[in-house]
Parts: sequence; C-alpha cells; structure tokens
Amino acid sequence: MKIVLKLKEDTQKDTKDVIEYFVSYGYDEFIVFTENKDNLISRELKLYYENNQISVLCLLRESTNTTRDLLQKINSSLDKFILVYSKNVCNMDLDNLLYTYHIELPIATLGIYSGKMVVAIFDKELFDYFDDARSLEKDVLERIGEDMELAIYEENK
Repeated sequence: MKIVLKLKEDTQKDTKDVIEYFVSYGYDEFIVFTENKDNLISRELKLYYENNQISVLCLLRESTNTTRDLLQKINSSLDKFILVYSKNVCNMDLDNLLYTYHIELPIATLGIYSGKMVVAIFDKELFDYFDDARSLEKDVLERIGEDMELAIYEENK
C-alpha cells in the first residue's frame, strides 16, 4: 500500500517525520505532493531512503490543485493507498485505523484526530466517484458516504 502525503505542514522536517512514522510500520513507498520547492527531498535524504530501499517520489503541486486533481494524476500507480493530510497522523494508533479499515472494508476510511481529518485509507474504487466531482473532501466523500462505503476511526487526545 502506497502512502501519499499532502501535508498542511509543508516542510522537509514534517515530511521526514511522517515518512519515518510509516516506515516504522513497514511501509516503503511514498508519493509527496508539495507546494514548497524547498521541500523537495534533498539529495542526502533521497540517498538515505534509496540505501534503505524506501521509494519517495516528490511532485510539485500548484496551490489551485485540489486533492482530487492530484490523485487523478497518479491514479494509474495507485491501488489501495493511504492519504496523509497532517503530521498529526503520527499521534494516531495506525494499527487501530487499519483494523477499522480491514473490518469494515469500505471504499474510504477516514482517520480523525482531535476533531480533524488527518489521514484516509482508500481503495481503487475511489476513482469511480471522480467523474463529475470537483473536490475529494466534499463531493467524492459525500457520495461514498451516501453509498454506505465510508468508515470513520476517531481518536481524541
């Protein structure tokens, strides 16, 4: 399962912290969307990841790109994937989030931390909802919820 990062906290340190969090769970394929050219992974960090067999692809995004637009660009490389919105995902119990996803088997499982969505797990079927949608967070998730294909895992700390 690939990890896609579209962090609000768009810095190299936060990106590295989130990648390290998921690496600790055994994940090794990452796609990072960033608006910040300075956040493109440095040569040293890229070499570190390559030496540890961790794949990190960084892609620049325009501030006008919606999450839906960004995911559509990489659709062919995604099956099941985790989309990370915030470094606060590092405060969550990933095992419990994955458990919710595997028990419910929905198209989408949202991870809510302290009242905010910080992560989501999606199946490939997500892209079936993209036809006339403009926004993942509004249009697509609303329709998935209407089809009873949405699960929520929430932590409050």
